[in-house]
Amino acid sequence: MVQNFGRYSDSYKTKDKINFWTNASNLFDRKNYLESYREFINYLRDDAAGNVTASGGDNFVEFKLIQGSKSVKVHAEGDRVIAESEIAKFEKLSIPFMRKLLEVNYSLYYSRFAIKDNKIIVKFDSNIFDCSPNKLYFALKELAIKADKQDDLLIDEFSVLQNVDDSIIEHIPEELKEMKFRYLQKWISDTLKRIGELNENRFDGGISYLLLSLIYKIDYLLVPEGRLTNDIEVMSGIYWANDNKKLVEKNVIIKEELRKLLEKPKDYILKSFYRVKATFGIVNPAAYNSVTGVINDNMGNVKWYTENNYEDIALAILEYIAAYCFFMYGMPRPVRELLNLVMTVLNPDFAKEFGIKEEYFDLQSGKLNEGLIKNKIDEIFENGRQQFPELKFDTGKADFSGRVMFVSSVYKEMLNLNFNN
Repeated sequence: MVQNFGRYSDSYKTKDKINFWTNASNLFDRKNYLESYREFINYLRDDAAGNVTASGGDNFVEFKLIQGSKSVKVHAEGDRVIAESEIAKFEKLSIPFMRKLLEVNYSLYYSRFAIKDNKIIVKFDSNIFDCSPNKLYFALKELAIKADKQDDLLIDEFSVLQNVDDSIIEHIPEELKEMKFRYLQKWISDTLKRIGELNENRFDGGISYLLLSLIYKIDYLLVPEGRLTNDIEVMSGIYWANDNKKLVEKNVIIKEELRKLLEKPKDYILKSFYRVKATFGIVNPAAYNSVTGVINDNMGNVKWYTENNYEDIALAILEYIAAYCFFMYGMPRPVRELLNLVMTVLNPDFAKEFGIKEEYFDLQSGKLNEGLIKNKIDEIFENGRQQFPELKFDTGKADFSGRVMFVSSVYKEMLNLNFNN
């Protein structure tokens, strides 16, 4: 079975998509609102993902976009544009979940939770004359991402709420769910065991790397949805919270959260594994110097752990760099594909069982397939030059003596990439 790693990204649109955006903006400025929205739909539509369907007539525009487990229906006619997504249904109103909706509404800028026909919806509406493509884009993004995230969380928290419709999600084979569950259990157990062998005060930094690389690896390779995604975000938030807690204390809290995850019912975990379409990336596009900043901030630690014979922690740092960037940043396609190669090299057993035919690293011999890797990198950057003509990667500078040296050399070369177009 061949599957994809990672979550949907709409960062760094192609020139054709940018042209649709420019057309939409120009038409809106000329007060041709409906035609502007038709071009806007073309900008959003990802033909490979099948994420947007459109209908309409001479006097109105109507389209539906998919974001994870939820769809958003948009209708523009006359002087109004309205977007709605159904979240959950109920038989009678309940003060606790109504209070929760009010709390969530305070965090929203464009949209709001509302009640309609015994259903909870997220809604955005605006005077069409004030709703430029830019405003509509960010309003729909907020609405869609919030709808996708909140449905499972609300239903899990309030027993009076029920699912509205899950027909747009794609259920994956049971064998794939079981495989993901098995690796989740293994990765957590192995990491907690290794951490237990380390002095929590002397190795507080190394332990943090082991924990964070695990959390972000789960997100990128297993691609959980719903409640399990929220669990991961909570653990990440514990580490990055500006709460004056010491690193040792944060490590202890995250370890406890991971132990709780190990003890969750199997059904809880399996329900989080399904496939979805999306229109918006969860993370925002980031300047490439955000990625190089992560590399520069962490590579010095790789050297220390390698020289002191803690290769597993050095590998965890290298994995953390890639997985963290996927978790936090919307990156150009060549960077995503290169870091995906890194994640595949660092997790060869999972990649093979997951259906990746290319064997970049042989676990038995401990050797990298130099020719295969060079060909893959050349392919990535040849394709990347269609959008970024100055993009070059010198595979001759890659060190294939081992995984630590190889990934380190890849990151070093990444510091020199030129994304001018």
